[in-house]
Parts: sequence; C-alpha cells; structure tokens
Amino acid sequence: MLGLTMIGIGSALLWALLWPTNSAAAILTAICLPYMPLICVAALFTSAVNLSGRFGLAEIASGVLNLCMIIGLGVFGENLASTDMGKAIWLCLGALVGGAFQLLIPLWGLRQEGWHPRLANVDETAWKTLSIAFLPAALGAGVQQVNVLISRAMAYNVSDAGLMYYYVANRIVELPIGLFSASIAVVIFPALATAFASRDIPALARNYGRGMRLVLAINVGAAFGLVALAIPIVQLLFQYGKFNAGNCLETSNLLVLFAIAMPFYAMISIVTRALNVAGQTKVTFIAAIHAMVINAAGSLIAVWMGKGVEGLALANAISTIWQYFVLRHYLQKYAPEFLTESLLKPAIQVIGGSLVLAYISFQGYAFLHNILTGHLHEKLNLIISMGSLAWLGWSSTPSIWTNSVIQNAISCAATPTSCCGSLASSSRIERGFAVGLRLIAAEQGFENRDRLLVDETIDLGRTKVALKGFDTELKSGLTSF
Repeated sequence: MLGLTMIGIGSALLWALLWPTNSAAAILTAICLPYMPLICVAALFTSAVNLSGRFGLAEIASGVLNLCMIIGLGVFGENLASTDMGKAIWLCLGALVGGAFQLLIPLWGLRQEGWHPRLANVDETAWKTLSIAFLPAALGAGVQQVNVLISRAMAYNVSDAGLMYYYVANRIVELPIGLFSASIAVVIFPALATAFASRDIPALARNYGRGMRLVLAINVGAAFGLVALAIPIVQLLFQYGKFNAGNCLETSNLLVLFAIAMPFYAMISIVTRALNVAGQTKVTFIAAIHAMVINAAGSLIAVWMGKGVEGLALANAISTIWQYFVLRHYLQKYAPEFLTESLLKPAIQVIGGSLVLAYISFQGYAFLHNILTGHLHEKLNLIISMGSLAWLGWSSTPSIWTNSVIQNAISCAATPTSCCGSLASSSRIERGFAVGLRLIAAEQGFENRDRLLVDETIDLGRTKVALKGFDTELKSGLTSF
C-alpha cells in the first residue's frame, strides 16, 4: 500500500511537470494520496473493533474526519489562503489529519480491548483462505466504483449542469443509506458471522431477517417520502443564489429515479455481507459485473436516444435492482439457511404503510404550505410544512416499533434455546419482555411455551400496559438476562 502511494504521488507530480495546464488537479491528487493507506488500515482496525461490539467508535471517527475538513477549509483556508488553490490545499490537509484520527480512534478502542501490535506466527491456512476470499470481494468493490465513474463521466458529457443535478440527487439519496442502512449492515455483520461459525441456523436466519426488515422499514419509507416531497426537499436544501427553481425541478426528477432504487441499494449491503459470511465472495464480484454491464449499456442507449441525465439515472436504478436480484439468487443457491424467514409479509406491510404515509405527507405539506404562503418566508414555510409532517410520521413510529419488539420477544420466550445465541443483538426491552412473557406463561400454567404464539396473540392494549411496568417489576429479570 505504501509502495502504491509513493508511485501515485510520483506520477501525479510528474504529470504536473509535463502538463502544467492540469497541474492543480495533479498537485491536489499528490497531497491526498497519503489518505489511501491511512483509511485502508483504519478500515482493518474498525472491522476488528466492531467484532468486539463497539460500533460507536467508527461513527465518531467519521465525524472527526468531517470536522477536520470543515476546520481545514473554514478556519485555516478562509483566513490563511488568498487563492482558491490555497483553500483547496488546506481542505486536503484537513482530510489527511482526519484520516489519521480515523486510524487512531479504532486503534485506541482495540487497545482498550487488550490488543497490542506484535509479531506473530502466520496461520498459513487462514491466510490462504482470506487471500482467496479477498480478491473477488476487492474486485467487486472496484467494479462498483467503476460503475459510479461511468455514470458521472456520461453525465458530464451530456451537460455540465447535468453532472451537478446527478451529483446532488445522488447525495440526497445516500443520506438515509449512509446514516441507517450502512450502520445496520455494520452491526448485523458480526452477528451473522458468529451465528454462521457456530452453525446456529435459527439465529442466522433471525438476524438476517431482522436486518432486512429494518432496512426495508427505513429505506422504503424514505424512498416514498423522497418521491412525494422531492421538489420541496431540493428547494429547501439547494435553492440559493444561482441554483434556481428550474435547477430544483431538474434535480428533483433525478431524485425520484434514484429513490426508486434506494431500497434495493440498501438491501444489497445486507445480502453482500451474508454472502461474504458464507464465503461466497466470488458471486458478489459476478453480480457487480452484471450491474456494470447493464449500467454501461443502459447509459449508452440513454445518450443515443437523447434522454439526458434522466436516462442515465434510470439506467443506474435498473442496474442496482438487477444486482440485488442476482445476489438474492446466489444467496438462495449457496446459503439458503439465511432465507428461512419469509420477508414477503413485512415487505407488503412496509410498502402499504409507506404509500399511505407518502400520500398523507404530500397532501398535508401542500395544505400547510398553501396556508402559510404569504405569511412566512418561503424557506421557513418549507421547514414548518415538512417538519410538521415529519413529526407526525415520527409520532406514529413507536407503535410500529413496539409491535416489532413484541414479536421478537415472543419468539425469544417461546423458543429460548435458539434465541440465546443472538440475545446480544436483542434490545434490552426485547429481553425484558421475553422474561415477562415467561412469567405470564408460568402464572397462567402454560406448560408448553409454544402456546404463547397462539394464546398470547399480539394485543397492543394489553402488551403496552405490561411494557410500562417492566422497569419496576422485572429489573431482576433484566439483570439476570
């Protein structure tokens, strides 16, 4: 890695000397290249610290990176640099400092867990297995980046403004994916690996199903929300200065197309990790090749037909959906134990609920916006109109969350042996509720816990009351669990 970095720096500086007209980009590339070994080692440390169950350190490290970049540009760049190039250099230096913190923060977490760097005998068998699995996974990740590069290059060739619209819409869609879906995938990965290594099939299927349900609940709802409120969201975030209403409309059209594929993109992160756990990294590379070919062919057809950046976004969405189904096919073929829990009913529930909420959100936004127009500044109007609907959606979440918690807890109570392997991934309330259901079963004389699944049907009126009493009635149960 260090050798590649040095070669890259030398090549960039040589380019700056030979082609002075492009020297700025080459110099910035040379400055940023040391970030590559920093982030690669940081990724290794982060994976190790995640396996210890400490997931917050990676999020802290990412936040520190952003903070360093903001300080580098906003403080040092604005006050110490007199040119745009000088400000860009300070931004790059901020990224390098942030990269160093991204490495040091998980390293500190590993030292807290008792790990210390030292020379050790290499496990040849394990290293060979890792090497075989690593290459297809790395190639698959590389193909994904090539896929992104193809889309952006074609968007740039279509029009300069089209590239901006494409980038902005893509950034909006990646916000919920980065905040929630990536976090869910990171957290679920150690649980899947542990269950697979111990051959605990019920825990494996349960953890995979739980991760997919969470991803569906968040991303399907977010996708419908982005489709329903695409224009006001873009207006609120970007309609400033030279970015006018026409630009917002063009960007919102792309946002709708990207939002359609967003749930599939999020599910890909879970399916890919399941295949990696099963040792089937080769098929992730094959699926990435599928996506790249479809995206490239679709983009060329879109450009030939004159569909502009909307055609490129549609090609990208189709390739993402196709990639998910290819991965799902290979998971069914090589590791069907992950798929023993059906996701059809949760998917239908989420789609139906999201459709209703999207309709209510759009109508509610339009109603509030029309009432407040002329009385408030447009930006404040957008914030209040969409914020009110966001609060309404959030206020309806607890009952849905409670129902999910109760379902998981009943599963734990009814089948305690198979649940013990994944109790660490259950919430405190789920574990406490499982204890409570067992107590209810004992009090009512249920000799067969399987009857809980029939006799203790989800009755939110009763279970909410029981849930409120947990803190006082089941503290000992929670502690012992």
